[in-house]
Amino acid sequence: MDRRLGRAHRDLDAAHDRNQELERELDLAGLEIYILRTQISKQEREINDLRNYLATSDHSLNRVRDALRASENALTAARSDNADLNALRSERDTLPTERNAVVPSSARLEGHDHDRISDDLTRVQEMYADEQEEITKLRDSKKDVDADLDQTAALLAAAADKLRVRRAGKVPGKRARSRSTSPDAGQPVPKKSARGISAPPDGRSSSLAPASSAPLSSKGRDLRVRRTLALILGGSPDRDDRNQPEIIEIQD
Repeated sequence: MDRRLGRAHRDLDAAHDRNQELERELDLAGLEIYILRTQISKQEREINDLRNYLATSDHSLNRVRDALRASENALTAARSDNADLNALRSERDTLPTERNAVVPSSARLEGHDHDRISDDLTRVQEMYADEQEEITKLRDSKKDVDADLDQTAALLAAAADKLRVRRAGKVPGKRARSRSTSPDAGQPVPKKSARGISAPPDGRSSSLAPASSAPLSSKGRDLRVRRTLALILGGSPDRDDRNQPEIIEIQD
């Protein structure tokens, strides 16, 4: 019994040692299991990330495929347009030859003619400006001539009045008759003014005196000068200039 009991104790100690060894192995196995679970969780997260990335890649691939289809369609359209463009280029290259064959040489000189016409137009405009300047100068000269004619007409009218007074003084009989028939008989003869122009003997203003109401035109001035010269020379104021006698200088 003692031997069996000692052997049982030995077996029990061996079993206890084996149990402790198994517990250590179990702890190591538990640690390995935890490590494996951690690795599995990490790999699951990586797999999920890969799945998300794959889904994104699939969506991007679909968009790339759509863009590729659109590019193929655009390339097909561009090729057809390129064919049309080549046809247009061919027509463009042939048009100058056809134009040179159809258009006469005079039409090709249109640019040169246009430049020449522009130069002529510029010269005409310069000539027009010069003519306008000359017209302005002539108008100023006409004003000066009109002023000189007014002054000449006034001087001729004064000379005509003086001549009429002298002729009236040289004919005493006619002067006496005019005094007897005049309603102002017996009144003294009006004296000459300071400028040497006397009033008419019949008391009426002379028709040859310079008008002060309104300026005369050039034609009116010429007519007045002619009539004054005719009266000075003793002729008719309305007769032709060819029949007028030679002008005699009048001295005061």
